[in-house]
Amino acid sequence: MDSFDLHWPRSTATLYTDGKLVKIVVRDKRGPSGTINNIELCKDRVAFGIDFAPTLLKELQAKGYGDLADDIEQRVEPPLETPVDPVAEWLNNLPGDDTWAECGAKRSTKWRELSNGVLMKMPAKRGNPEWVLKDTRSEGKPTYVCAAAFKGLLRALHAKDPALIPTAVSACAELMTENSELQAAISAWPKN
Repeated sequence: MDSFDLHWPRSTATLYTDGKLVKIVVRDKRGPSGTINNIELCKDRVAFGIDFAPTLLKELQAKGYGDLADDIEQRVEPPLETPVDPVAEWLNNLPGDDTWAECGAKRSTKWRELSNGVLMKMPAKRGNPEWVLKDTRSEGKPTYVCAAAFKGLLRALHAKDPALIPTAVSACAELMTENSELQAAISAWPKN
């Protein structure tokens, strides 16, 4: 019988086969070890753990066990498709720096409301090009976040309350002519 390493985590698992008979021997360094002799169960277990040994099917075919490789491949569950989050994808594709940091209180006479209790200060035309997010929704003192780019401000908002992003983008639509970063973000916003 030929042997193939299954690369299972936290154990040494080996598949033994002659093409017809299939057996898995598991040796766990911390606990019980054992053998799986049921051919169908072995094929199912190998298919379930195929991500740990992605070259196994090719190794089986190279040794002349093509039928076994095909049988195992048919048992592999198709990978679940990760749903695409259009907001996260939009945010990833925006130009600019996405870093942000919590900061102390900031003063401004031009706070723009993005949502009930969440305000934004755009960078001054001269001086420090800093975006500021002010959150007054919680009791006590407001919290502030600073970012060098609008994308960083959106990242902060997404980290704190992702549901506010569409409302914030909608509120920024009327301001897009005032700033190129706003213009790029609004123009790229997913339409559906």
